[in-house]
Amino acid sequence: MKPPKIKGLSFFKTGTNRRFSFPARYYDERKEEMEQRYEKMREEVKKEQNLSKDQRQELKQIMSDNWRNNSYRVQSRNSIIRFSVILIMLIILVVIFGYGFLQMEPNG
Repeated sequence: MKPPKIKGLSFFKTGTNRRFSFPARYYDERKEEMEQRYEKMREEVKKEQNLSKDQRQELKQIMSDNWRNNSYRVQSRNSIIRFSVILIMLIILVVIFGYGFLQMEPNG
């Protein structure tokens, strides 16, 4: 004898959970760029592995020269910016205090 059913309801059997598929709609541009750079680096590494010893040495030399030149440029640019900011602040202070001293009337 079968148990009685009432339109999708059973007394002895539990139903299974419904499953659904919800695709993510979030697009991470930074992640995509990072993956592209990673693939590009992977290709460059493969190319480097096919280089001869002399070519590798030359590539290392070029990279180290570029690294040194770039770090010098960054340091130089930072020092110029720092100097400019300090100079502008000093000029503003001199103008403010100089103008204030000129506007003061002597007592007496």
